[in-house]
Amino acid sequence: MKLNYNPLRNRLSLTAFLVLVIFISDSCKKDDQTIGLGVQPEGDGLNIFQDSVLFTASLYKADSMRTDEIAEAFLGNYDDDQFGLTKTVFYGQLELPGNDLDLGSPENLLLDSVILTVRTTQRIIGSLEMQSFSVFELNEDLYNDSLYYSNRQAETLMDDLVIPGEDVIAITNATNITRGDSVHTVISIPLVQEIGQRLLNESGSVVFEDNESFQSFFKGLAINSNTADGGVFGIDPNDGLTSLNIYYRNATEAEEDTLSVSFQFDNNSAYYNYFDRDYTTSVFGDFEGSLESNDKIYLQGIDGLMARLSVDDFPVDIIGDSSLVISSAKLVMPLANDVNSKYSIPSVLYLSAGNVRDSLKIIEDQIFGLSLDGFYDIVEGAYVFDLPLHFQNIILESSDLESLWISVNPPERLREFLDGASYWNRFFIEPKRVILNGPNSNSQNATENMRLILTYSE
Repeated sequence: MKLNYNPLRNRLSLTAFLVLVIFISDSCKKDDQTIGLGVQPEGDGLNIFQDSVLFTASLYKADSMRTDEIAEAFLGNYDDDQFGLTKTVFYGQLELPGNDLDLGSPENLLLDSVILTVRTTQRIIGSLEMQSFSVFELNEDLYNDSLYYSNRQAETLMDDLVIPGEDVIAITNATNITRGDSVHTVISIPLVQEIGQRLLNESGSVVFEDNESFQSFFKGLAINSNTADGGVFGIDPNDGLTSLNIYYRNATEAEEDTLSVSFQFDNNSAYYNYFDRDYTTSVFGDFEGSLESNDKIYLQGIDGLMARLSVDDFPVDIIGDSSLVISSAKLVMPLANDVNSKYSIPSVLYLSAGNVRDSLKIIEDQIFGLSLDGFYDIVEGAYVFDLPLHFQNIILESSDLESLWISVNPPERLREFLDGASYWNRFFIEPKRVILNGPNSNSQNATENMRLILTYSE
């Protein structure tokens, strides 16, 4: 029986093979007639072989992801003619600007307006259109030390807090705010006065003693777009500009200047994103379990789609041959022609291994710090991975031959392992989508298909 890969047990032997792989990869750039000269006795060249590995592809719905404490959240919806409908909701607690907040005697405070501002970022999915927004008060406690996932809806009160008739916002006409040397854009959503008056009435009370008291009284907000295809845009929840702002006057002051107080979303409090995917109108339709998809492969980040590549025809005769060295194992995944300029593609994809979706493993090349790649190559028109160490272990029988899984984000169970690594940060998640050619996309031209090419020597 083959053993599963153990990085500690195999560290020394794999490091030695790595050195050899790198050397041979460099030598492969030379003329075929001189390969091996200077390494073996004169006249003995290395024999170089290539094998194409056949596989089938299947789509799976990706597991939900943690979206609490992320550096960038999202708002909006988009209706994709390939992937169907995607909706987002942002949930978050608000914080006091300081403990023991005292704005003056409530009977002297005159409310002017209540504005929810949301700082937008440059990440956009779809085409941004005019959008109608709703804002609701949370009806459940959130906790900063709890985990919140992309498939979880929070309980809210029924009343929409947006002023009727003032819910439509032009995202592209967001206001520019200069702060220091940088310019930020925010959208402003006007809220009903009742919510502002309710908070002013608590000035100087126990509610404003600290965040724990305040968040027990006012649990937070839910923000969502009512526009089915208005586009999805990034927001920064914790930079100070995304906040609930109350503008008021103090009647006891002679000039009655307009004053303001801001209750901010912040990474010291709980917030997270909810994502809802509806594939009933997609080109592949809704499905349960898995869906074979050898013509086109559809990938989507955050609660979206991932793909499994099941190996059908591996050159089994080379397994167990300790004299064989893999110099290259390239998984080439061409971009399909179904390109829509509304949807920019991810700059990089992620690869994992395993026969069960719920217990996937990190590819060995990644553990040992090799370049796993996966970036989009504009010249190739494809995403390219090179996995020499992974397949070297299979040949040495220190790893089983298992399926490869492609996803826009790492599977949730691997995120903690990768957190803090240069190639991954748990606080940044990618919601984009992409369509790839499958292994049987073009029967007349194999270079347009997804393919795995093994190059080895003995």
